[in-house]
Amino acid sequence: MSLAFVVGTGRCGSTMLSRVLNTHPDVLSVSECWNILRYTDDQGKDQLPTRPMSGEEFWRELDRPDTRLDAMLRSGMKSDEDFYPYGRGRFDLVSGTPRIARLLAATSDDPDALYDRFADQVPTWPTRPVMAHARAFFTEFAAGLGRSVTVERTGGGLVFLPVLRAHFPEARYVFLYRDGVDSAVSMSRHPAFRFAALRELARVAGTQELAGLPSSADVAAVRPEDIESLINPPFDRERFMAYPIPPAYFGWSWASQIRPGAAEMATVPHPLWTTMRYENLLREPRAELARLAGFLAVPAREQWLERSAAFIDGGRTRSARSRLHPAAFTELRGVCASGAQAFEALEALEAEHAAAVKFPQ
Repeated sequence: MSLAFVVGTGRCGSTMLSRVLNTHPDVLSVSECWNILRYTDDQGKDQLPTRPMSGEEFWRELDRPDTRLDAMLRSGMKSDEDFYPYGRGRFDLVSGTPRIARLLAATSDDPDALYDRFADQVPTWPTRPVMAHARAFFTEFAAGLGRSVTVERTGGGLVFLPVLRAHFPEARYVFLYRDGVDSAVSMSRHPAFRFAALRELARVAGTQELAGLPSSADVAAVRPEDIESLINPPFDRERFMAYPIPPAYFGWSWASQIRPGAAEMATVPHPLWTTMRYENLLREPRAELARLAGFLAVPAREQWLERSAAFIDGGRTRSARSRLHPAAFTELRGVCASGAQAFEALEALEAEHAAAVKFPQ
């Protein structure tokens, strides 16, 4: 099995790309695997566990419900990353939906059957590092569906690039990038990213951690006690979505991921990485997907290209910025500038290598 990862900042088009890849007969696209395993350390940073686990322990990680997401969905805050067939499947939002069931639903019309298969198999696996379990999971999943390439994508997964490189040194990486302003505005309207922002703002309120943010005065005025009532179930959808988070915060978050992510990607040996602009994918889906197929060493089948091009909505390009007040747009663009420069430098580096790139077989 060949393995690749799509990494980006979140709200960069990776869900759409994952859905397209899953329609290719040779590709298994696994969604949000790292969001199942991720945890937040004492400094508020997202991490992935790497310690040894038994098969039973690993299955418990996969099988535990996401009670916060269940509660958010019950309140009416829908997620476009959640494909589980509520009402038809065996799990529901009251008793709890296992995280693994949501992952499987992004790939199969019968996620419960896949769930049963892994529920029988995974607990019997030997004790080994978490990433070895993840590799085994990818291998078994792809083999069961007759796919030769597995592509994992997790929203915001760029932050995990160093640990992924350490544990999957042979993997290929697609750095998916979207205009920073559009990404930030999309984050500001997405419940999961608003939740993460509110949690972080409550943590840094009264500190100097975001002192360089243009809207730092608004951040300093945040009262943690007000946020606590917003980020704990039961959720009040209207209050949660209306809480005034400065748009510049999301731009700061985007840029703070892009800068180290681009620097880390530049150290990956060619030809194991490539970049992809979301806007280019919307404008020229056939050309971009054919290029991606070559990078993944799978055929760019004509039927797949035609079907995928019809699915991709080119009208989304730069649609978010039209919703901002001009002053807010100017501020947000300034906050995003350093991230955009970092990505442009990475693209220039890729262009230097383009003539010499030979995709691995």
